[in-house]
Amino acid sequence: IQQCFSDDLIVRHGSLLGVAEMVLAFGELNLVQGDATMSDDLKLSIAELVPSIEKARLYRGRGGEIMRAAACRTIECISTANITLTVKQQVRLLDSVDACLVHPNETIQNSAAKALLALLTSYFPVSSKGPSERLQSRVVDKYISIVKSEDNPAATRGFSLALGHLPGKLLAPSEQVLDSVLDCLIHASKKSTLVGGEGDAETRRNAILSLINVCKTAGIGHSSLEANLSPT
Repeated sequence: IQQCFSDDLIVRHGSLLGVAEMVLAFGELNLVQGDATMSDDLKLSIAELVPSIEKARLYRGRGGEIMRAAACRTIECISTANITLTVKQQVRLLDSVDACLVHPNETIQNSAAKALLALLTSYFPVSSKGPSERLQSRVVDKYISIVKSEDNPAATRGFSLALGHLPGKLLAPSEQVLDSVLDCLIHASKKSTLVGGEGDAETRRNAILSLINVCKTAGIGHSSLEANLSPT
């Protein structure tokens, strides 16, 4: 873990990916729970690893992009392995993912989208009535608003991709929420939709990819999909 902060880019990048994959392997072998394999202090260090890297400003300068992608992979692996996180830690990692979703590099956006799905699936529980108003506002409402109103194409690309990587508990807790996501993605996929006054093919592409993912996650039934999809 200490090597993740090395002055040598290759060392810290490889170390971060190494930690991520080891955590994932421990999770697959059910060695995360309890302290026989991983002590509580070690788990805490892993949970705080990405925020600590960001605090050390290791995304800046040469190699910043590959460190961002590795950080997203680390969040994905931590989530898949179900490392215990406090609510504060969960939200902090969600903030890290959101920051990578708006990065103009497509590789980072794709890594962030995968991390988002794993993070939201493993954490942020919802009740039988669906997500809390606060969680709904923090994730779904925020992402929809950005896709609809942001002038920065990197943001519309990233968050249109993110809408297709929401778990079912947030994507379709009700028909109303699902319809709002579909309406947003359908609008973003149209050739006539502008971002900052110009068309953006990547936003349209990501919106279409997300529509496919939404169909896979929520299924196809009586929704606004067919009614609102037009050839424009």
